Amino acid sequence: MSETLVFTDGASRGNPGASGWGSVIVHNDIVVELGGGVTEGTNNQMELTAVIEALAWLTDKELTAVSIYSDSTYTISGATAWIHGWKRRNWKTKDGQPVKNQQLWQQYDQLQQEVDFDIHFHKVKGHASIPGNERADDIATAFADGDSPDLYDGTRVDYEISLDSQPQYLQKSPLYFSFVAGDARRHDSWDDCKRHVSGKSAQYRKVRTVSERDELLAEWGVDLDDVQT
Repeated sequence: MSETLVFTDGASRGNPGASGWGSVIVHNDIVVELGGGVTEGTNNQMELTAVIEALAWLTDKELTAVSIYSDSTYTISGATAWIHGWKRRNWKTKDGQPVKNQQLWQQYDQLQQEVDFDIHFHKVKGHASIPGNERADDIATAFADGDSPDLYDGTRVDYEISLDSQPQYLQKSPLYFSFVAGDARRHDSWDDCKRHVSGKSAQYRKVRTVSERDELLAEWGVDLDDVQT
């Protein structure tokens, strides 16, 4: 079964304040937009809600292979790492405090148990000209502002937004780049990068996509062919 693409975003006016969420679901030649708003919420709540609502929509469609594109570190880290510890500790943090947004996280967990989604999260930069995420942001912002945007449900060929410009991920991702004394070097691990820059005046950064790599090297004034490995 082919993979479903989901682009999500959340917005909050005041954080907490009037808030909205948006999702764009793409499967084969079908595009469906979802969105909603609340009078009082936070950005993190809306980011997570956008994912939950998209998965809830997919539940009845038997579409289990999903790639989710989000700019929310909170949502991605929570869904891929933190949630396992929270569940072992009966929805408590390491210091014994109740998990924030516990009800939402339990909804996410319940959907996972019911359907056994095969989810791959992709961290994207906010407002990085990724059409699906830009549209999700427009939907979330509109609902946060109290508007009711028209939500699309139809064929991809009739969708007015091009969804072809998605981030191209590096073949081996992530990679780490360092810049020391005018020389750029590529590292396959964080430990290797740390050893190389230790005790030196250096710049270094992790990248996941081709565009992030190219932007970084352009910032350093380095051609790709001149990067040492």
